[in-house]
Amino acid sequence: MDTGLPHTQSRLSKRLRTRAKLIDAAVKLVADHGYDNVTVEQIAGVVDVSPRTVANHFPSKDRLLLALAEEFSTTIDVEFARVPAVVPPLRALFDAHIRALELARSGAAGIEIARLLLIFQTINEVPRLRAQTLAHYLTRTSVGLAERLGVDAADRQVRLLAALWSGIVQYAWGDLRAAQVGFGTAETLDLLTARLTDVYTGMLQIAAAGD
Repeated sequence: MDTGLPHTQSRLSKRLRTRAKLIDAAVKLVADHGYDNVTVEQIAGVVDVSPRTVANHFPSKDRLLLALAEEFSTTIDVEFARVPAVVPPLRALFDAHIRALELARSGAAGIEIARLLLIFQTINEVPRLRAQTLAHYLTRTSVGLAERLGVDAADRQVRLLAALWSGIVQYAWGDLRAAQVGFGTAETLDLLTARLTDVYTGMLQIAAAGD
């Protein structure tokens, strides 16, 4: 009896290929022309599909770029899950992020370094993308912490830890912006790692001084 499984797999494979092509096209166009100068119609034209097809994969241009950010977030999630349970939650988040940045630096994170740097640059430059990314990041961090601690994502400790860690990441990133550090080289990831380390250790020192 024909279950239709091969046809379903073929459609899924085609959909994934189209999705990948759309992301590739968006990356190239944004790199060449800047985020605000790229339209959904242009992205569709590069892939030779209709704007409606783009919308079937991504509701908006913002969501298309944020899909790239989610690729890196997935790497962080995987590394977070690998940190031994005996490691305190905040330290586990730090270790996971540092490891994810190391993987990106070496090219082993499943995302090209040029793409990752483009994500950082674009989100950094577009306020609404920054707001969406931070909101998504806070939710994702809360879910990971809840699973690690065996509690609900709405738990007070989870919300406090997620907010604290999000603040650390924002401050580290914000410090890079204030220093007017240019994006576009692998060394930027090294600097991001150094700044995240500096802000995290600084927070621990402040907390210790208040005891």
